[in-house]
Amino acid sequence: LLTEQIERWNLVKGRLKEFNWRWEWIKEWNNNQKLIGGFQRVSRKNDYLNLVALNSINVDFVQEDFKLITNSVYLEYEGYLFDKIKLNSGFRANHYSAENRQVFWEPRLMATWKSRKDHWKVFFSAAKFNQEMYQTPIIYNELGVNSSIWQLSNFEEFPLIRSNEISIGVENKGKNYRWKLNYYTKQNVGITAWKMNLELDQFNLFNEYGHSLSRGLELYLHILGQQSSSTLSYT
Repeated sequence: LLTEQIERWNLVKGRLKEFNWRWEWIKEWNNNQKLIGGFQRVSRKNDYLNLVALNSINVDFVQEDFKLITNSVYLEYEGYLFDKIKLNSGFRANHYSAENRQVFWEPRLMATWKSRKDHWKVFFSAAKFNQEMYQTPIIYNELGVNSSIWQLSNFEEFPLIRSNEISIGVENKGKNYRWKLNYYTKQNVGITAWKMNLELDQFNLFNEYGHSLSRGLELYLHILGQQSSSTLSYT
């Protein structure tokens, strides 16, 4: 019976540079109405050095850099309807410079109703947004023969996850307390993973794409004393 112990490790050194510039235009008028428009440019550059060793022998030496430029325009509105319903709405358009990427829209809406004495609030919100994830190459150690592991990753340095979220809830406020009950559902699309199979001196890499769906019920309680306060939150 012949066995072999394979040890594999990565040495990663990374550096992330970011430049962020934003310009906004704001217009206000009667009854607390507000219109906000703007432009934003974000430039990110990631330089990393990746040294891979197998049984103390260097098998790969990679030095690469990735760059992502995001140009965004947005328009938002804040105001009241019927004196008791507050609206926050708007949209954002993002353009990514990376290959095979396009313009992504991020609309959002939030409506809040207040009772006459502000004891009760009912709110609803819906939003679509993107999450840019910064990741370095994967690091793993001491994998045995025919072993495999999964890890959230991507062949690109700036993977993009698209999310949709809807939330609805109620809030009650008293003199010395405030509690809130909120239900939400959130879906993420574009999650990636690497699966590594190590067989003797060879390993295979491939991407798998998937999505996630989460639903939650959140309870929030805040009690205010004369000289102290306490907050409890459970989801």
